[in-house]
Amino acid sequence: MPQRSSYARPDVLVVGGGMAGLMAALAARQQGRSVAVVSLGPVGRSGNTVVAGGVISAATCDAGNTAEAYLGDLLASGQGIADPALASRLANESEEILLFLERMGVSFLRQGPGFNRVQPPGHSLPRTVPTDWSRVAYAARGMTFLAPLAARAREAGVVFWDGLRVTNLLKQEGRVTGVAAYERKTGIRRVLQAGAVILATGGYGGLFRRHNNVSDIYGDGIGMALEAGCAARDMEFVQFYPTMMFSPVKTPISGIMFWAGAVLRNRDGERFMDRYDPKGEMARRDAMARAIFLEVRAGRGVDGCVYVDCTNMPEEALQGHFRHYSETVAKHGINLRKDWLKGSPAVHYTLGGIRIDRDGRTSVPGLYAAGEVCGGVHGVNRIAGAALMEASVFGRAAGVAAANECRSVAAGAGAPVAPDAESASGAVAAAGNCEPAMRDLRDVLWEHVSLMRDETGLHTALREIARLRAARDDAGNSAGAFRRTLLVAEAVVRSALARKESRGSHYRADYPDSDPAWERPVFCAYADGNITVSA
Repeated sequence: MPQRSSYARPDVLVVGGGMAGLMAALAARQQGRSVAVVSLGPVGRSGNTVVAGGVISAATCDAGNTAEAYLGDLLASGQGIADPALASRLANESEEILLFLERMGVSFLRQGPGFNRVQPPGHSLPRTVPTDWSRVAYAARGMTFLAPLAARAREAGVVFWDGLRVTNLLKQEGRVTGVAAYERKTGIRRVLQAGAVILATGGYGGLFRRHNNVSDIYGDGIGMALEAGCAARDMEFVQFYPTMMFSPVKTPISGIMFWAGAVLRNRDGERFMDRYDPKGEMARRDAMARAIFLEVRAGRGVDGCVYVDCTNMPEEALQGHFRHYSETVAKHGINLRKDWLKGSPAVHYTLGGIRIDRDGRTSVPGLYAAGEVCGGVHGVNRIAGAALMEASVFGRAAGVAAANECRSVAAGAGAPVAPDAESASGAVAAAGNCEPAMRDLRDVLWEHVSLMRDETGLHTALREIARLRAARDDAGNSAGAFRRTLLVAEAVVRSALARKESRGSHYRADYPDSDPAWERPVFCAYADGNITVSA
C-alpha cells in the first residue's frame, strides 16, 4: 500500500475485504453513501473467502427447492440453537441473492435454463450451485466470487484502503464513530472516522493448530466488539471439516464427493460411517468429523487419518464436476480412479460470534456486523454452501441498515484525519513477537477444546490462557492483537464449560448426550476485564 498522508471520512466504513465486506460496501454505496473498505490484505484478494469452496446454496423455487425446504434444513442442522429470524432471512432471500451475484458477474455453472445443482451432506435435496472454477487455482475457488464483486465495488466508487490493521473501535457517547488502525508497512497509526462501521472480519478458526483457514483468522473483530460492549453468542460451536488432506498436498476433500459415490474406510478397509450415523457418508459434518476422530482414537486410523475411497465414483463425475480436483491431486501423484486419499478433521468454520439482529445491527449504536464474525445464523453446525450465502445476505442487510442509519459526517467529509501517533517502529518491529505464544495457544485449544471436550481439559485450557496473558508483552500492536486473541479464546472455553451437554459440533465426553434444557444459546459479555457467560 502506498503511504498516505490522509484518509477521507466515509459515511460507512467496512472492516474486512471478503464476501461479506464487499456485499456490505456495494449495498451501502447503492444507497448513495460514501463507502470505504479497510483491510489488512488486498481487498477482494484476501481473507477466508479466497479459500472457500466455490459453491453457494440457494432456494431456486423449482423441483421442490423452496425457501421453506432450505429453512427446514438450516434449522434441523442448527438443532434449536440457530436464530429462526436470521435463518429465515437467509433462506428467503437466497434466490434473489443468487441472481444478484450472477448480474454482478459471478459465473455459475448452468444446466440448460437452470443452475447446475449438487447435494452435499446435510441438504435434503440438490440446491448447492458451483461457480466456474476453470480460470482460478483450485485452492482459490473463492476468487470466482471475490474478483467480480471487487470490480463492481470499485466501479461504484467504493474506496479500498489495503494494508491497514484495525486495532480497536472508537466510541463517543456510547456510539461507534470509527476505528483506530496502523499501516502495516510503516507502523504509522491512524484514526479513521465514519458515520457507521461494519465489521466483516471473519471468524476464529486460526486459534486451532489444525485448520483450513488463511493464516490470520484469529477473531480480531469479535474481540474488538466485545471490548466495545457487544454481546457474543454460540462461541463454543466450532465446525470441523471432516476430510482435510494434509499430505502430499494440503487441500479439502469435498463433501460433495460423498454425494457422488465416495466412501470412508478405516485402516482395515472397512466402511465405518454406518456404525455412527444412519445417513452414512451423507451425515452432517459434525457427525462425520466426530466419527473419524473416534475411529482414529480407537486405533483404526492411518497416520491420524482415515481413507477416502473415490474409486467407485462414476467417470462422468471425475471428468465433469471433479475434473479440476482430479487434475490438482494428479500433480502430486494421486489417481482418484485407483488411489485412496487420506483425510482428517480440521477446523473449517466458527459458528459463534457477535450477536446481531436480522439487519446486522449489534447492541452498540453505529456498529454493524456480517459474515463469519457473527453468531446465531447456523446454530450448532453449518451445511455446505450456506457460509457464502450468509455473507451475502447479511452483508447486504448490514450495508443497507448502516447506510440508512449512519450519522452524517458531511461537515468533515473529505478532510484529512490526523494520526493519533506516528511511530514507524512500534507495530512493525513488534510483528511476530507473539508468535511463540500463539503456537502455544493453538496447541492448547487443539488438545483440549476441539472435537472432544471435558471439564478437566477445559479448565486446563483456561489456566494456560491465564498464563499466556500474564506472560505477554504489553508493548506494540501485535501484543494488543494477542490480548484480543486471548479474549476470544477465553470466550470459547467459558462457553464450552457452560454448556453441560453435547450438541452438534460441541461434544462433551463428560456430558455425551443432548439435554433439552440446553436448547438455548450461550451468550458472552466482557466487562471490567472479565468474560461472563449467560444462557
